Amino acid sequence: MSGGGGGRPERERLRRDHGPPAGTGTDGTVDEFLDAINATVIAVDRPVAGLAARLRGRYRSLRLPDALSLATALAADAELVTVDSRLSRIETREKTLP
Repeated sequence: MSGGGGGRPERERLRRDHGPPAGTGTDGTVDEFLDAINATVIAVDRPVAGLAARLRGRYRSLRLPDALSLATALAADAELVTVDSRLSRIETREKTLP
């Protein structure tokens, strides 16, 4: 089957010039990073998922991945590490609510 795509030689050139596809062999790198910063990985359970849903209801612009991350941090009474200033403001606001 032939098509208009670059085929095998093009894929080989891209891999040679740009490295492997994103996600290839990154598990070890992620683990090394988490170990280096002494991070704790927390599973999302039903209560955390429920909190994430409530957060999305309160903050309409909050996307699901951010809501899950924030809900997990709040449930674990942990600091959310983010460079997203909007998400940091929401975290601060949520921590001050009764």
